Amino acid sequence: MRTVLNLGVAAILASCCLEALASAPDKTQPPTSVRGKGPVASVELIRKASLKDESKPSAPLKGPDWIETDQKRISSELLITSPDNKFSLQLRESPDDEGDIAIYKVALTWRGEHKSVPLGLSMGAVISPDSRYIVLEPYWLIDVEEWKEYDLRKAFDSKDGYFGVDRWSKNENKFVLHFVQCPFDCPLDESIEYWLVALGQTSAPLVTYFPIRGTSANDGIEKFRSDRYSDQLDALQEPSLWEVSKMQEAESYRFLWLRTRDHPIAVRVNLNSDGTARLTAKMTSGAGGYYPGKLIDNRTLTLTRDQTKWFLAQIDEHNFWKLSSADAVPSGPDGAEWIIEGVKPGTYHVVERWSPPDGDVRAIGLFMVNELAKFKLPAGEVY
Repeated sequence: MRTVLNLGVAAILASCCLEALASAPDKTQPPTSVRGKGPVASVELIRKASLKDESKPSAPLKGPDWIETDQKRISSELLITSPDNKFSLQLRESPDDEGDIAIYKVALTWRGEHKSVPLGLSMGAVISPDSRYIVLEPYWLIDVEEWKEYDLRKAFDSKDGYFGVDRWSKNENKFVLHFVQCPFDCPLDESIEYWLVALGQTSAPLVTYFPIRGTSANDGIEKFRSDRYSDQLDALQEPSLWEVSKMQEAESYRFLWLRTRDHPIAVRVNLNSDGTARLTAKMTSGAGGYYPGKLIDNRTLTLTRDQTKWFLAQIDEHNFWKLSSADAVPSGPDGAEWIIEGVKPGTYHVVERWSPPDGDVRAIGLFMVNELAKFKLPAGEVY
């Protein structure tokens, strides 16, 4: 009997171990990029100073309970070891700089391992005293335990500039960071802000906007593009048509227009059972190639039956449902992403193009922006 019981206990323990292994993050790969502020519980502005009044601004909250971050000047390579000695960060000079701003390739090596894990590009790195968090300047926060990466800008009200960590609390997961509009040699009329950031529980996971290419039977897009497009749709306060397609017997279309230098735009058409449709047009204050900003235009109206038929005729004429999800034209540093999604009962399709000079995607997108949403845009903002 005891042998049988022991075998039963062993089976249960084995099952638990397998479940734990299955749920554990793969830390030999880069951390999962998660939209949202993640574990940031609160941010508080504790000081604002004028660069004109302070030639050498001094961060607040000094004392024995705070650890100054080591602002070593990096020549070409720097090694930073975590306080618990379980991993190290290597920062190597990268040719992908931004003019006079030094950019470094960051990689993490776990103790006892020889192969490093790339973490991307950064202007500097700080490890928390308990080794739980890594801050990659200017704005990435990595949770080492959960192996997830978050965007610190999401915790602030449309902050887009340069962040730097000045000191970290010895006893709590709090740190002081400064924010400036330019990295160095700022105009004297600029100001510098000091914020206290408190970390807590990770916020609830956000909605999935797109199927990822290679992980779904449905056509999808590359993960890094999905992350960027999702940030914009989240700021536009848009629903996920991919999720809608799984549970709603309806027909919807959306054009997401991400122009590098201009405000992001989303135009969505939801068909009604009576032959009419509901149009939603939105715009945020940011730029398609940068930070999304805040919602500044949000309009809804009803399309008549004739207008709805006119729109659906465009969808059919330009063979939307037969278009490939992607083409061979590579994206560039200056242009626009044109993303069109469609949902029918049990079906989802997404098409993305980079600055199409003509063709079906351009025709559908401009029809939705100009003829339906009635956006009035200068010619120079259409690209």
